[in-house]
Amino acid sequence: GDDMRQADSLMSIPLANAALPGSIKEAICDAVDAVIAARNAGEYESLVAEHINSQWRREACSWEVALVVSTEPSTSQNWANLYWHGWLFHEQVLTQASDNFYAAQRFPLVGIWANTQGIYPWHEDTPAFGNARAAGSGGALRPADQHIHKVDPYAGGDREATITLYMREAGMDRSTAEAVVLADEGQCDQYHFGSDAARVRLDMDGRRSCAVWAACADMEPGGSPRVQASLLVVVPRGGQAARWFQS
Repeated sequence: GDDMRQADSLMSIPLANAALPGSIKEAICDAVDAVIAARNAGEYESLVAEHINSQWRREACSWEVALVVSTEPSTSQNWANLYWHGWLFHEQVLTQASDNFYAAQRFPLVGIWANTQGIYPWHEDTPAFGNARAAGSGGALRPADQHIHKVDPYAGGDREATITLYMREAGMDRSTAEAVVLADEGQCDQYHFGSDAARVRLDMDGRRSCAVWAACADMEPGGSPRVQASLLVVVPRGGQAARWFQS
């Protein structure tokens, strides 16, 4: 999850499916068709393609709609990441024995529609990445890396080896290294998530709120197709609206 931007979620409530404008629902379906066609034409690398079904039926797709209110991740940065980890992995975490479930990854199709002033499509500023980190826009969906992994306090080794590694590589004394490992052990039933994907650009100038319809289409092979569409409202961090929700 290097360089990802995480905000404070202030509210999330389900809405009736009818709250999603019909024109946006149709556009999302068209965008799924386009991605599947590209996948079948070999336009995605194998890691991504294996998480996108080769076909789907619109009428078999289940839909969920929500209203989400969030702060901006940071007043000093100009982007945010769109994440659906809870929706994507909730059942998997609950139904699999936690001792045996360490990691999962999907590449759902993510995009934005009907953005207001203040939130915009991301255009990559690092040539090496192209638009690989951007959420879909302009009527398109893009595969986005959404993964989780369980906290491993020993990084694949054992306790003593990890303490020794901290002492040798980080220059810690033994008591400090033991404290770091102990803190990690206290989190070993939790999951970390990432990565820096599905970016959107923010330009809120510390005053205005903004909104966008954000969609996530889960086309994982072996499962039923499903889409979650959220009316995402982003409010300034530390502003009156954020304080009202947090009070």
